Amino acid sequence: LYVLSNKTERTQAGVDEYHCTMAALQTYTQNICIVGAAGSGKTFLIREFLASLPPEELAATLIVAPTGRAADHLDAQTIHRAFQLDNAVQLNEAVAAAPKKLFSISRLIIDEINMVRIDVFTKVIKTIQFIEKQTAKHIQVIVVGDFGQIQPVTTDEDMDAIKFYYPEAKGVYAFQSELWAHMNFRKIVLKYIHRQREPEFMQKLNEIKYGKLSAIDWFNKNANSPYSFNPIYICPTNKLVDYYNKQAEDIF
Repeated sequence: LYVLSNKTERTQAGVDEYHCTMAALQTYTQNICIVGAAGSGKTFLIREFLASLPPEELAATLIVAPTGRAADHLDAQTIHRAFQLDNAVQLNEAVAAAPKKLFSISRLIIDEINMVRIDVFTKVIKTIQFIEKQTAKHIQVIVVGDFGQIQPVTTDEDMDAIKFYYPEAKGVYAFQSELWAHMNFRKIVLKYIHRQREPEFMQKLNEIKYGKLSAIDWFNKNANSPYSFNPIYICPTNKLVDYYNKQAEDIF
């Protein structure tokens, strides 16, 4: 874990990360993978990069995301819509056709790559490679995300199909596709968190995200009392909401 020690160093690192990443994005020859925790400025950088492009270059840049909500952040399309994919697990087979509109792109940006399932990533890259072969041009691929955040949505039926069609795969993430290594991504890691200014808190957030159970003690010691007269809880399920509401009713 990289924790910046003081305000001057944090500011300088933020500036360096911004300029280095922008310079890398403006190359055509390299495929790029940008990763960083929540609040590291990934979406901001992509927006700034898109804003810097001349109209003809912007028109040749396709921005996609795995969900409609993620796509809205960048005024993008969903991957399934852009590549005309159905919701089933994509077969691991050669691509012999592609949507006509894709033949005009010179750059593909995939946001929230952590949510892109291995079969979808494989299908997308095979489609890009098919277009490159047909047009004799290179299409730059830029992927952005954080593999420590939301993982690809996969049902039990999806897992059975993925194991059948991708028997060598060790998981469902895009980077576990056999095509990931072939893309030879230049990896850029954004380390400066813009949303937080407390190094210890940032460290514990990363520890808990990657499963370091000792961080639970820190959160238990520093968390507010479970109940207050004006409680606000963020809960992942209605069942948990009902539980906390019932507890509050019993106390108050």
